[in-house]
Amino acid sequence: MEAALNVLLKPKRQDWINVQECAKLVGRSESTVSRWAREGRIELRSVGGQRLVRNPCQSR
Repeated sequence: MEAALNVLLKPKRQDWINVQECAKLVGRSESTVSRWAREGRIELRSVGGQRLVRNPCQSR
């Protein structure tokens, strides 16, 4: 029972966030984050029509 509660109460780790959230986190514009993705400086995935980048605040 305790293990189940720990899973429910543990904050969810977000490895991938949308471009807008990333821009807010790093203090840059969405277009800058998109350019970084085009240049290969950050990883980008499209999931269900949404563009997601790897969260810069998460360690690998």
